[in-house]
Amino acid sequence: MRKLGSLIGIYLCLLATSLAADPTFYGPSGLITMPTAESLEYQQFNVAYDFRGASTTQQGFFKFNMGMFKNVELGVIGGAVPTEGVFINVKYFLLSDASRYPLSFAVGLQNAASQSDTSVYLVMSKKFQGGLNVHGGFNATFSTELDPSVMAGIEYLVNDHMSFLADVSGKRRQYTLNGGLRFAIYPDLSLRVSILDIGRQTTDGGTYYAVGLAYNRFM
Repeated sequence: MRKLGSLIGIYLCLLATSLAADPTFYGPSGLITMPTAESLEYQQFNVAYDFRGASTTQQGFFKFNMGMFKNVELGVIGGAVPTEGVFINVKYFLLSDASRYPLSFAVGLQNAASQSDTSVYLVMSKKFQGGLNVHGGFNATFSTELDPSVMAGIEYLVNDHMSFLADVSGKRRQYTLNGGLRFAIYPDLSLRVSILDIGRQTTDGGTYYAVGLAYNRFM
């Protein structure tokens, strides 16, 4: 009976919550590693902490984003990632059509002030009937030489409280496939569980397993 009561309590809690825009592992609001053309509204903010681990390394890092002006999202990221200190992220929401399932565009600057990891990106997002959101874009990292790459991702909303995520992003000609689950556990609070670099395409630790919490609300 206690287990049944606990399950009913969790279910009722989920009914009272809904998903909101969460930060990516690298700061801006988006999917798992890919930012999307969905920005925070004016005076809306989110704060998140993520822990990820592999067979040889464990890392924790925090993010904070806020809708500073109309169509402008400003954020910071720090902790074990990035290793150079605290970086600044900026996203500008360009436009969106007025249809029921809009097509949106945004540009952004990620990891500003980094010596080798500052990047600019252009992304577009399209909503479809049935809870499917599709995202795509381009990213250019400024390192010893310009490193361009493409990125793409999807989100499938099972309901207002749970969604499945997947994205592909690249750096230094290495592309990683990432997948995850996001669901609301309390009003304004969501839990994310993810697997990064599923195919072990990179040389910096292989597949990571990650879990994080994100808190979203208006001031």
